[in-house]
Amino acid sequence: MPITAQFDTLGGPENVKLIDTEVTPPAAGEVQIRMRAAGLNRAELLYIAGHYLVQPPIPEAPLGAEGAGEIVAIGEDVSDYSIGDRVCVLPMMKGRCAGRSCHSTLIF
Repeated sequence: MPITAQFDTLGGPENVKLIDTEVTPPAAGEVQIRMRAAGLNRAELLYIAGHYLVQPPIPEAPLGAEGAGEIVAIGEDVSDYSIGDRVCVLPMMKGRCAGRSCHSTLIF
């Protein structure tokens, strides 16, 4: 089962928990990515502390503003990508990835 880094209390990195995540099939316009790397950086430290531009959705605030992996499933209406394509994702630029499915406009 995939693991998600998230937190449920503002503070420092000691509040980050690794949570088993249920994976849902991608919806129309989405792709599912097997993440191989995710970035946790200064922005996440500010986010965990409650000092970022947007406030985290406590109690299930996700972490990892960017990442890289390969596409493992494709929803309807996605024609620019194929299963097996290696991609990077920047969900904080336009939205958010949930359950490792991301709208196809968020990947490169």
